[in-house]
Amino acid sequence: MYVMSYFRDERMAAWIAVSDDLCSWRDLNGGEPVIEFTPEENKIVRDPFILQDKHGVFHMFFTDNWRGVTLGYSKSKDLVSWDKPIFHNFSKDIGEVENCWAPEAVFDRENDEWIIFWSSRLKGEEPRHDRHYCVKTRDFISFTKAELFFATDYPIIDASVKYHDGKYYMAYKDERGWNKPDTPYKAIRTCVSSHAMGPYEDISPLLTEHLSEGPTIVKVDEGFVVFYDYFGKRIYKAMFSRDFRNFTDISDKISFPPTCKHFTVIEPDIVPEGL
Repeated sequence: MYVMSYFRDERMAAWIAVSDDLCSWRDLNGGEPVIEFTPEENKIVRDPFILQDKHGVFHMFFTDNWRGVTLGYSKSKDLVSWDKPIFHNFSKDIGEVENCWAPEAVFDRENDEWIIFWSSRLKGEEPRHDRHYCVKTRDFISFTKAELFFATDYPIIDASVKYHDGKYYMAYKDERGWNKPDTPYKAIRTCVSSHAMGPYEDISPLLTEHLSEGPTIVKVDEGFVVFYDYFGKRIYKAMFSRDFRNFTDISDKISFPPTCKHFTVIEPDIVPEGL
C-alpha cells in the first residue's frame, strides 16, 4: 500500500489518500482533511510530508505559513486521527529567515536517526538564495541544532530524498527564474549521494518542463517514479527511470486526486488496521 499526503490551493489543509498501485487513489477520512486550521489560528497546511517510524507511528511535518519561521508537526497511529499540531522553530539556529518551506525527511542508516530538512532563505540576502537546512532526531521529541543540509550556487527548494541499495537519491527544484512562461529555470533536477548528509553530486540537467516543482520519489521494482507538480499548467505529472538519470513521461498512466498540490508518497512498513 502507498500513502499520499497533499493539500489544495483553494483549501490549505492536509489530506491523506491511499493506493494499491500508485495509479488510482482513495481519500481517507471521508474525503475531508485530517488537519485544518481556522482563520483565527493564522496557520495553514502546505506541503505536508509524512513518514513512519519503526514503531508504526506516522509523523507529519508541513509548511505552516508563507512567511513563517516555524514548521508544523503532528503524529498519528492510524493516518486519520492526528494530534493537535505543534510548531517547531528550528530556523532560530540559522539566523533571521524569510520562510521555512516544504519539510521532508530521510532516515540516515549510518547514524540511526532521522534527518528533517526544509528550505529557507536569509532575510535581506540579495540576490535571494534558498538553501536546505536540517535537524536530526531519533524520537521526534528532541532535535539537534539546525545546520546546512544541501546547497548549490543558485537558489533551490523542494528537495525529496529516497534511499535505495546503499545510495540516497534526491530530486529538487532549481528555483532560478520567474513564475512566468518564458522563465529559463523553475524545473526539477536530480543528484545522488552515498551518505544521507551528502555530499550530493552528479547533478542532472533540468529534467522537467519550466514551472515545475514539488517532486517526490517512489522506488518501484523496475526503478524510480518521480511525481511533480507542473504548476505552470495546473496539472500533476510523473516520470519513470531505471537509472535515476534517463526519465520517461508516464503521466497518462496515473490518476491523481482533484486539485492536489505538492504531494508526497510513502510505502509504510506497518499498515494500520482497516485500510
